[in-house]
Amino acid sequence: MSDQKENFDTDENEKKSIRDINIPENKIKIQENLRRRVDPQEEKVRSYKSKNSRIGLKIGVFVVIVLIVLVFIHIFFNQAKISLEPKKEDLLLENRVYSASKKNINEENSEEEKSDFNYEIFNVEFLIDTTAESIGSSEAEEFAEGLIEIFNNSNETQRLVKETRFQQEGSNSVYRIKKTTTISAGESIIVEVYADKAGASENLKNSGITFKIPGLKENSYDALYKNMYGLSTSSISGGFVGQTNIPSDQDLKIKKEFLKNEVEKIAEEKLMAKIPEEKMASFSNIYTDINYRTESEGDLVKIIAEVNVSTIVIEKSSFVEKIMEEFGVESEGFDIFFEDISSFSFSILDPDFNIDLLSDFNFSVNGKTNLVWEVDGEIFKKTISGKNKNNVLEIWQKDFSNIEKVEVQISPFWRSKIPTNLEKIEIEILK
Repeated sequence: MSDQKENFDTDENEKKSIRDINIPENKIKIQENLRRRVDPQEEKVRSYKSKNSRIGLKIGVFVVIVLIVLVFIHIFFNQAKISLEPKKEDLLLENRVYSASKKNINEENSEEEKSDFNYEIFNVEFLIDTTAESIGSSEAEEFAEGLIEIFNNSNETQRLVKETRFQQEGSNSVYRIKKTTTISAGESIIVEVYADKAGASENLKNSGITFKIPGLKENSYDALYKNMYGLSTSSISGGFVGQTNIPSDQDLKIKKEFLKNEVEKIAEEKLMAKIPEEKMASFSNIYTDINYRTESEGDLVKIIAEVNVSTIVIEKSSFVEKIMEEFGVESEGFDIFFEDISSFSFSILDPDFNIDLLSDFNFSVNGKTNLVWEVDGEIFKKTISGKNKNNVLEIWQKDFSNIEKVEVQISPFWRSKIPTNLEKIEIEILK
């Protein structure tokens, strides 16, 4: 009895949990797989959501990049191009006759004495040379010659007569101008000079040598003496006393003709290069004066042409004002110019006119061109910077009557305002 009880107690103490039951390993794996199995529909939904999530992320990144690029373009590539077409009016001149004088048209003269225009003489002097064979020599007495630039720093136009003296500063050497010349206030002119005495002692090798006008000081024009002077532009040479080479008469004639043809090719170009932009040199009358001289050059003879080319000029602005007055054109506060002044022909009507005498004359004008209103692109640019495109057109119509047409292009295309940075505004003045 006791043994049975003991066995009973032992069985009770040895009771086990279901967890203690040994399950074969292959059955465990099957159970785990069963737990992991998911409904196929649910798996499809999860896959779809994952795929959409990735697509959404890519779209989001793309949108951010696009926005960054657009902001960059918006800020750094904002530019404007403004095309401006100036106001124009046709102008036809047929046999218009005007008068011109060297007198100042603002002098207190009667209306009958006043000319329509005040003219000036512009001239250029230069040297060209060639060589010829020598047929012998002869006793010669040559005067040094060369070019100096005369500066007029006074407030008035000055006229220097032929043979006006220029004395080398710090020396007794004197040189004279060959022709009467006129120099406008604040201008300079190159003229030819020759030494007062013959011989090599008067030759000057260097440029930049200063010359004063002793006659001004001698006549107590002290202020003018300080404000007018000359500077050598090259060497002054040719001074000689002794034997010099001579060419044959035939050679001399041929070489002179050659130099004359060369002068005709370059004279007008040299003259026009000297005339300031604000002057009109439209007269067909160009006056050329050529003097020839010879000097020895080794065994050869150098033949030198001393050239003086002159023409008549008038102020462009005074001519435009006269035309505007005659045709009743209103400038409206803007400058006006001729589109092509070369289309006009100017003819001096007085057959006895002498440029050296600075006499008055009448001239006729024929031709057709346009009067063009000046457009200042910088002023327009500053006025419209930072403005809306529509405001630009309003500003043009209100404040810029000198402009016929305005075209505005802004980039990028969605911008409607002109940049505030002036460097990003391009102004094009149409022809």
